[in-house]
Formats: sequence, C-alpha cells, structure tokens
Amino acid sequence: MSMAFCGQCGYHLTAGLSSCPRCGAAVEAEIGPIEGASHADDQTIASRAFVARNPVEPAASNNPQRLVLRPGPDGGSFRETYPSMASQFPGASQSGIPLQGYSHGYTAQADFQQRMQQAQYQQELTAQNTRGRNTGLVLILVGLLFILSTVVLFIIHNASNTHSGPPDITATPDSITQARMVIQRYYDDVNNQNYDDAYSLWLKNPQSKQDFQDGYKHTKHDTLTIHGTNKEADSTVRVTVTVNATEQQPGVGITNKTYSGYYLVKQQPDGSWKIVDAQLQ
Repeated sequence: MSMAFCGQCGYHLTAGLSSCPRCGAAVEAEIGPIEGASHADDQTIASRAFVARNPVEPAASNNPQRLVLRPGPDGGSFRETYPSMASQFPGASQSGIPLQGYSHGYTAQADFQQRMQQAQYQQELTAQNTRGRNTGLVLILVGLLFILSTVVLFIIHNASNTHSGPPDITATPDSITQARMVIQRYYDDVNNQNYDDAYSLWLKNPQSKQDFQDGYKHTKHDTLTIHGTNKEADSTVRVTVTVNATEQQPGVGITNKTYSGYYLVKQQPDGSWKIVDAQLQ
C-alpha cells in the first residue's frame, strides 16, 4: 500500500481527505484508504495537480485584483503582475506590469511609487525646459526692442541737431573733410539766419556779434561753391570758394554779387574745428 503526501506543501495525507489540512490544496479522490497500522516501506505518492483555493482569502469588495505568481524567465524565481495597473503606464503588457525578481518584502506599492516619482521628474524637467525657452525668447525680444529704440533715438538726435548748433566736426579724422564741413555749415547757418551758430564757428571774429549779424541784413541767399582744399604748413586748411550772393538793396531791388576767396580752418586743442581767417573779394 502506498503513502500519500500533499503535492503543494508535502504534508502527510490520511485516507478520506478531500483537501490538505495544512495549505487547503485539493486532493484527488484516487487516494484510497490506507489499510493496516503502518506501511513504512510502501512507495511514496505525491498528490497530482491541484487548484489553490486560498481558503483564507478575505471577502472581496469592488472586485479587487488578485496577485498572480508566474514563473520567471529563469524558472527559479517569480514575478508579480497587476492587471489593474497596466493601463496606467505606457508600454506595459496587457497582462500587467511585470515586477521581476520577486522576493519577500518587495511590494507593488514600492514599484508604483517609483514609477510615479519618475513621471513627476519628467514633468518637472519638461516644465523647466519650457520656462528656459520662454526666458530665452523674452531676452531676445528685449534685445531687439533695445536695438530698435537705439536706432530711432539716433535718427531723432540727428534730425534735431540739424542747424541747431556748431557741427560735430570731430567725427571724421580727415582734416580736408573737416574743413569743408565747417565752411558748408557756416553758409547753411547764414542762409537759415542762425547767426549765433555761424558766429560761433569763428575762433576770433574781428567783428562783434551784432556787427556780424548786421552785415547780412540785406542778404537773401548765398550759394556756396568749394573749388578746392589744401593743407598749409601751419596745420591750417585753406578752402577756396566762390559765393554767389543774392541781396536786396534799399531803392535798388534784388541784386546778385559774386565773391571769390578762401577760408582758413584749423583744429583746436579741444578737437573742434574753427575758422581762423578769411579773404573774399
């Protein structure tokens, strides 16, 4: 006569049992009664395939998901799957999220928390990248506005300075160009009746400011023609000119007169350029 043991936990089964008293596994009916008091030399027979009934399973509420143990890839370990969590993470299999290397104390909650932390980190990283891009765009916009405002102010400044004071004749290092600019500016101020500005272009005008202004009271317009410029040995620049003056003389009417001669222009210690002498006939 053979002896029977539980195929689940190895417990020695007695005749007439339908389930293992230790683990609750089902015992097939083929195990018959054991005759006699003892059969120590009989062949040992393990119970065949069983179905775990889990008799201590608590009452279910709202259809909770069961823990299913499946053989691992190496056949010696187990992994857990939780079908209810499969839809929460992209890339999970339909049967659930595998938790390989099952061991005592390792729970699905820890894995879930880890995945949630990873998702939160990705969200924070994305938010930081977005903030960085927005900051970069704002800085670029501010830079463009600054450049645009600088260009506008430069244009306005140049427009407002037209015939409003002595020219900035130190902008160009070429002395020939500087000298021509001074004489051209001088006659522009006279034609616009900016006599104070024209007078300030002289280093030492032999006339007073009032006499200088009275000398142009009959002048309607002066047309300037610059014929040439030459550097002199004393660092002055000779500007040869012809001036066609349109005048209105009392009792005579409008007349035209032509004056020919030159102006001497020299750079001053402060960098400005002034008329130091003139000869017109």
